[in-house]
Amino acid sequence: MDCINYLIEQKKSLGIAAVAVKRLDQVFCAGFTKDFDLHYGRAGVQLPDYVIRTLKLRRDPLAFFPWARSVVMAAIPFSIIPSAKNFMPKPSSSEYSGYVPGYAARLDYHVFARDILGSLAMGLVKNCSAGGAKYEICSDASPVAERALAASSGLGRIGRNFCVLTQHHGSACLIGEIFTDLELPELEEPRFKPPCRGCDVCVNACTSGALSSPRNFNMARCRSYISMEKRGPLSHNETSILGSWVFGCDECTSCCHPGSMPEKIPVDLEWILMRPAAEVRECIKDTVISHTGVTLLRRNAVGVLANRKSTTQINLIREFASVTSSSMLKTFAESVLREIQP
Repeated sequence: MDCINYLIEQKKSLGIAAVAVKRLDQVFCAGFTKDFDLHYGRAGVQLPDYVIRTLKLRRDPLAFFPWARSVVMAAIPFSIIPSAKNFMPKPSSSEYSGYVPGYAARLDYHVFARDILGSLAMGLVKNCSAGGAKYEICSDASPVAERALAASSGLGRIGRNFCVLTQHHGSACLIGEIFTDLELPELEEPRFKPPCRGCDVCVNACTSGALSSPRNFNMARCRSYISMEKRGPLSHNETSILGSWVFGCDECTSCCHPGSMPEKIPVDLEWILMRPAAEVRECIKDTVISHTGVTLLRRNAVGVLANRKSTTQINLIREFASVTSSSMLKTFAESVLREIQP
């Protein structure tokens, strides 16, 4: 079986939403730099340190993978990822309720993507190489400008929510790549016109204001960035932006037509704060929340409770501040208490 037919067949059998192949010596002829600058050059805030350190590598895929000749791009729907077992409990009362995106209660998408792409890569080597081949699998964990690469390879288009849109799943997909030294024939998904012009559904859905400018993603107001990437205590403004989200946010993706994101999940904030850290860690170990960790999850839980400002939530924050062994969490909890009750 030739490479293209193999990829098309596996796309269907593995449940992949879209697949594309790009020769890496042709990437810069396909708008990669323009899409890169759109995402990294106009983020509306200083980029995270780990992005700044790897910016040169992200700007040129061959800088990190000098041996690679082709990249296979895949868009995998979040909806096909199995649910995690023994996830955090749901709240017994709305007073202690916070939210996580539906994908966060499923198996870690990094691991799931590597399994899917690993199967695809082994098949590529078998079908397209006489003597074996080298490949490297990536998915949101390597210095790769995935959105720019997805757009320039023909996998999809970058939407108004600054996520990659596919024709039949909107932005409800994770993106993964297989870099290989095989010189594969190029493959693109059929071109389509994104429904973004005149839509603005995602802009209106984003209650934090991160999408307020059509050409400027304001990372400083992005709930996902604040709850997942921001280290240390939160400012008063950052705490307010959390709203009721204790991890991540999917407001701008769950509304994007025609995608179908898993529904958001309510979780018990009292349980997150007051159960032993090892117990919490056990419940998130197979999910993407494990990368953020218990400490930041608890910081966010304190922030969500502080946004409610009721006596019940204030008492829980005070109780947590008295028992936590984390100096950062203790300082943060005490600071929000002073703001609520000066």
